[in-house]
Amino acid sequence: MKGLFIAATLACGFLVPSVASAKSGAEISEWSKTYASGNVNHPDYGLYLGYVIGAVDAMDGILFCAPASVTYKQAAMMLAQHLEKNPSQWDMPGAFILGDTMKQVFPCADDKMLPNLKRSR
Repeated sequence: MKGLFIAATLACGFLVPSVASAKSGAEISEWSKTYASGNVNHPDYGLYLGYVIGAVDAMDGILFCAPASVTYKQAAMMLAQHLEKNPSQWDMPGAFILGDTMKQVFPCADDKMLPNLKRSR
């Protein structure tokens, strides 16, 4: 019985689309439009904000060095504005676009790499 339950659980997992995958700038741009509209009840709002939070946490202090005062919402709006102004980049992975956007605004000085890991926002 336990084996049947495990098999059924695994089978169901393959039927559900995965959100934790590389997303293109075009997909992220669609999510960002919902985020910018402020419609917190739409699934894309949470997908976008969650994507930004994960990418910022993964790259801050490594690729860019945002001050502790920068919030996830500010990073989300920066990316949304960048995507709106640069549709030619939509074929790139969303994380690359976010990293490049943040790096342009918050570059790391060589001696300041990795100072802000594990900070709260």
